[in-house]
Amino acid sequence: MNSYQNITAFWQRTTLAFAAILLTVSCSSEHQDASVHAIENPSPEKLSTSIAPDDSSSWSRVVWIRDTGDGTDILGFQDQLILVGRDAREEGRERIILDTPRSYARPLITPTGQQVVFSVRTEQAVYVVNWDGSQPTQIAKGFGLAVWQDPATSTEWVYVGTQKTNSDPPSYRAIRRYRLDRQSKGQPVWNAQRVSADNFQLSADGRYAGGLFPWPKAGIADLKNGTWEELGEGCWTSLSNDGRNILWYFDGLHRNLTMVDPSSKQRWKVNINGAPELNGYEVYHPRWTNDPLHFVLTGPYTVGGRKNKIRGGGTQVEIFVGRFDPTLESVEQWFQITDNESPDFYPDAWVAPSNRSATDLRTRDISNQNNRDLSSLVVRARVKKDIAIPTPASIAPYQDGLLAIDYEIVEIVKGQYTEPNIVVANWVIRDKKILDDAMRHKNEIYEMTLNPFDSQPELEGQRLILDTEYLTLPLYFATRSKNNDQ
Repeated sequence: MNSYQNITAFWQRTTLAFAAILLTVSCSSEHQDASVHAIENPSPEKLSTSIAPDDSSSWSRVVWIRDTGDGTDILGFQDQLILVGRDAREEGRERIILDTPRSYARPLITPTGQQVVFSVRTEQAVYVVNWDGSQPTQIAKGFGLAVWQDPATSTEWVYVGTQKTNSDPPSYRAIRRYRLDRQSKGQPVWNAQRVSADNFQLSADGRYAGGLFPWPKAGIADLKNGTWEELGEGCWTSLSNDGRNILWYFDGLHRNLTMVDPSSKQRWKVNINGAPELNGYEVYHPRWTNDPLHFVLTGPYTVGGRKNKIRGGGTQVEIFVGRFDPTLESVEQWFQITDNESPDFYPDAWVAPSNRSATDLRTRDISNQNNRDLSSLVVRARVKKDIAIPTPASIAPYQDGLLAIDYEIVEIVKGQYTEPNIVVANWVIRDKKILDDAMRHKNEIYEMTLNPFDSQPELEGQRLILDTEYLTLPLYFATRSKNNDQ
């Protein structure tokens, strides 16, 4: 069995085992003692599909924060979080790593998989703890941005953001790195440009880092030369550690990644809310794992207000791992890591390193990448229902926002479109102000010139609120819109 098959088999077995565990614990008290560090063992036959402890080729761990308060602390700002993890060698069982509620944020599994680095926001400090919850130790003041292992020496490092700004989201003017194996004063790494926390991630050789410099400017920094290149606008950047240094950034729709190959400058989109359990809703916290084919995220976000479902959090939010196809053009398989009544956020996942090399990943076929049909439509369409306009405060820190709503086709003036309904995005907020023509009222008819939303590069990284019943329909952007009822 090759390395890819081993990893896939791990996630399949672990997911099945976890489902069996849920059947066992569902009859217990819903208010479990947080000091219990692992879910009780289910019956042996229900664990028959779990991974064997000595199967190191597919050993894996996942860590995240759990909100014990109102379920809305998606980024760990209040003292109401605990630190939770799952280990395949523990038969896929969930365990509480640290049970004292604190403002835990950005947990990161170290490159060897033995420890977890995390930040405590209220203390502005970075800690490391063993996987079993023992020996929590402060590393430095600041915010933990990344972990990295030097391939030449095997030394593990933690990269810490310092000199925090009051920007929204927070950013850091400088980065220092600290050894995990001993106390040190740290080494300066970066101070050429402010860096946002989510996500700063290093290349395999440690020279380059993907990040936001700061949000929403996504790019790759050369840590040796102290320079960086902007490659787009978005959030939640990640960098592959497979030698190719592919950068992704997350869109304002919270459903898609834009992948950028820095060597060829080619870019492509990948949808990441396609798991059946996500039902087309927004997702959050996307992060590449140490394995170049696997990533982790949270979702679905369904309980927040129309204006910002992410901030609503909720007990329905679960942890998912996705596996890209070898070209990084799509997600070929999903694994649900949690299935409970607890709000789980901010995950990181780790897969035991194998002998996989960068050449295991196939090169993208870009020969047809520019052959998309970008022809515009001109339609007359009727607004299907009244939709509340988001407020500038609700989309913060974004300053501009679009709203996509449903229309019923009245007439195709130009182009081809076969569906009876269409989803169209319009600008509703610019420079923190609601536009005068933002509101669309039920049954009003608009004549609109439309382009596919993905054909508009200037919309990358902009906040888009999607209020539609037709999540499977293509999304359009109105380059011109006229109310025929006026």
